[in-house]
Amino acid sequence: MKVFIKTHINSRWRAQIERAREACPALQFTADEQDIPESEVFMGVGFSSEAFQRAEKLRAVIVPMTGVDSLPLEELSQRSVLVGNVHGNARSVAERTIALVLAWYGNIIPYHRDLQRGIWHGFWVNNGLKDTWESLNGKTCVILGAGSIGRYIAEMLKPFGVTVTGYRRRDKPLSPPFDRTVFDIDEALKAGEIVISVLPDTPETQGILNKQRLSQMHHQVLVNVGRSGVAVEQDLFEALQMRTLRGAALDCWYQYPSGNNGRAPSQYPFGELDNVIMSPHLGGYTRDAAVQSNADAFDNLIHFCTTGKLLYGVDLRRGY
Repeated sequence: MKVFIKTHINSRWRAQIERAREACPALQFTADEQDIPESEVFMGVGFSSEAFQRAEKLRAVIVPMTGVDSLPLEELSQRSVLVGNVHGNARSVAERTIALVLAWYGNIIPYHRDLQRGIWHGFWVNNGLKDTWESLNGKTCVILGAGSIGRYIAEMLKPFGVTVTGYRRRDKPLSPPFDRTVFDIDEALKAGEIVISVLPDTPETQGILNKQRLSQMHHQVLVNVGRSGVAVEQDLFEALQMRTLRGAALDCWYQYPSGNNGRAPSQYPFGELDNVIMSPHLGGYTRDAAVQSNADAFDNLIHFCTTGKLLYGVDLRRGY
């Protein structure tokens, strides 16, 4: 079975390739694009449309990440090609989410900037409790998307005394650490003053946070660590600017650089708003997450080689 790899092959990848060869001697690895027509598996990231068209024998695509919205899922479904992803970055994304929540409610960034300029807050300048930060204790949170990442987030929030509701589309209640499950998006948005989105980018989720819904979130903070398309870009900016949405902490964006710096993350100046925390979409990009995701991807490959099935598969109709 020939496997075409599209990524930078570092020592971590080489070690996993050797592990896969030992477990499944039938595997042949190549990074030569001339071998694409004979390849049965694509593994890595950044495959071109031409590559998919040339891969007549393609049976599976395995990516070492969670998101698959860059893949031609409809085309792959029509060709009965399996798609595998991994969730090895779930804990890292959850940790980043908690950091963003704590930073927003703790006024970490504005107070840091003020103190650099000698500006104090609260007790020390006789401003009292009208000029301080907020504890998470007793707050309510709803997590939009109750998969691996959502569950880790819920677990990490519980020690802070937060009541956590999980939103999912399927009619199956969630177990602890979730306190409650809702299946309607409008009901979900009323269930927490902290709204955390880990939703993928699919036809079902695109624009689900529109002007109408955002305008009703006066006392809520949106933390988006999933995909930006869940929230309509202009609607989100205007809701934050007009404060019909109390605030936001965002780790996913509408514009990205092409291998260099200097590009704004949106056509709108989110950075000028004092109720927004901005993060450069690296919630799942840690060394631990990379190691685990890489290992999981090769577990997927080994399982496919020996059984013809994937350990971690994507529902191509749903897009996740």
